[in-house]
Amino acid sequence: MLDRRLAIEKRKERNHRLCSRGGFIESIVPELITMTDEDAQTFFRLALTSEPAREFLRKRAEETTTLTSGTRHFQFWNDGCLFHFKEAAIAFI
Repeated sequence: MLDRRLAIEKRKERNHRLCSRGGFIESIVPELITMTDEDAQTFFRLALTSEPAREFLRKRAEETTTLTSGTRHFQFWNDGCLFHFKEAAIAFI
């Protein structure tokens, strides 16, 4: 029962985060409102794989290896992609 409540709470937090960020992004790029999902995906791929965006994410990744709730979180770059995982997951790799 507790696991179900935690799952519901995590889903609510995720939905809130996605809606907040989506609204923020649409306020910056209002053209996204009328774009198809495919066009929006293409736009984000182009925007987020630009050299300035990649440099920003690289610097942020270097700064965000932190200790959160006793679990270490890691981020790293590989082939242009940013990966994020918890230390607990390392044991299963």
